[in-house]
Amino acid sequence: MTQLHRRFDFLSKRARRGVSLLWIIIAFPALVLFLVFAVEIGNIWLARIELEQSLEANALAAVKQWAESGGGDTLAAREVGNAFSIANPVRGQDVDLTDMTLNTAFTNGPNLLNYDDSGMAANPNQNLVCTDISNYGSYLQPGVMVFGAIIQTENLANPAESVVFNADVIPSCASPGSVLVDANGSGGLKTANNHEWGISFKAIGDALAQANLRIYRIDINVDPDGSRNYEFTGSLGIADTVNNDIIVGTGMSSGLSQNDNYLQAITTADIYFTSPPGSPEILQINFSDPTFPLDAINPAIGLVPGDRFRFGAEVVDTTNVNSNSQVNGDEVGDVAEVTVYFSYAGAPDSVEMGTLVDTMDKGNNCGGNAYIFTDAINNDHVIVHPTNTVDLPCPDNASAGSNGQSYVTIGSSGQPHFYAVRAQATIGVPSVVQSICGFNLGPWGVSAKATAYYDCETSDPKLIRVDLFQCDPPPP
Repeated sequence: MTQLHRRFDFLSKRARRGVSLLWIIIAFPALVLFLVFAVEIGNIWLARIELEQSLEANALAAVKQWAESGGGDTLAAREVGNAFSIANPVRGQDVDLTDMTLNTAFTNGPNLLNYDDSGMAANPNQNLVCTDISNYGSYLQPGVMVFGAIIQTENLANPAESVVFNADVIPSCASPGSVLVDANGSGGLKTANNHEWGISFKAIGDALAQANLRIYRIDINVDPDGSRNYEFTGSLGIADTVNNDIIVGTGMSSGLSQNDNYLQAITTADIYFTSPPGSPEILQINFSDPTFPLDAINPAIGLVPGDRFRFGAEVVDTTNVNSNSQVNGDEVGDVAEVTVYFSYAGAPDSVEMGTLVDTMDKGNNCGGNAYIFTDAINNDHVIVHPTNTVDLPCPDNASAGSNGQSYVTIGSSGQPHFYAVRAQATIGVPSVVQSICGFNLGPWGVSAKATAYYDCETSDPKLIRVDLFQCDPPPP
């Protein structure tokens, strides 16, 4: 019996070995196929990573070149970016975005690297076409390099659209714009000369910023908390026209003077004074047709950096109607709030607020401080004030606190308009398995994109994830 059991055990083991071998024979093709797909997927995955790194190098180099060249023409920056993508190959293959064999739609014939030098105003960043490669199923998409600006970096109301890239906004590293608003009137703010209020938009920053930055509306509220009972009177108490009176600083050692008004893109006829119904304490100054909604923008209208104008607008204290109720420049100081509405490239930008501050400077402090300042656009400004504030008149020769002068300088923090470049491409990746085993596989289309912006504060290019990619001009 013992020998019989041993024989059956031996036969059983041989049977099991035979079944295992049979399963191995049956499963071997499947294992080979699995190995083929694993190797191929790994190759595609590595190609995708390498392509993204190549495009990151492209975008970083291009945006640095563009920003540090002061913007403008993009061809040199495109070529620099392409040189960096070539220097970072994918699976041994150069990523030359001008190579017709990679993708003919990317090159657009003679317009290599998606460059358009036609000079069309509607295409400020010279992109022949503007597409986001993520929006299409096919990898034959144009627009390998798209130049534009990061116009928004935060949106608490809609985090999904926090970082916004717009290809139709001209970027800039300009300093924020600033506007000077002053009230200079000892006997009131609308006397015979009719130029007691002044507004001066300072011309700072680079030429691109000056070409796109505007002020499209200014509000002056002389009684923001309702405690003073101040209001603008009559037909808003405004002079019939924004005049061209000459300011002659008091106490100057020489007869320096300047024209009150210097307007580049508009005329005095484009300045409209209104007041909200039921709010006589607010003066709204709009730089477009009054039929235009006050919360809208006419991109062609507005104060340009360098502009200035003066006007008269009487303010009265309604609690003293039986006596001299005119309010002077000192009395609106530390009370009146000024709100400035900035736009950039025709789109709403920042809304900034400041309060007029009563000064303690006297006219006889001007002394020998008067001189002429010529700005970047060859516009002369008289500087007479002890603080050397551009376009601020010298205060009256009166005691401190009784000089009729208050003023505030309001800066535009604004939304950022960082230089930005999107590099995007799809390339054909040869099959590794085909090259080894001769299988008829590939090539595979691998897509990637990368966006870089130029940090104006640190002077460094940085990668950024874009939530919203825009190819259309900002809405008016």
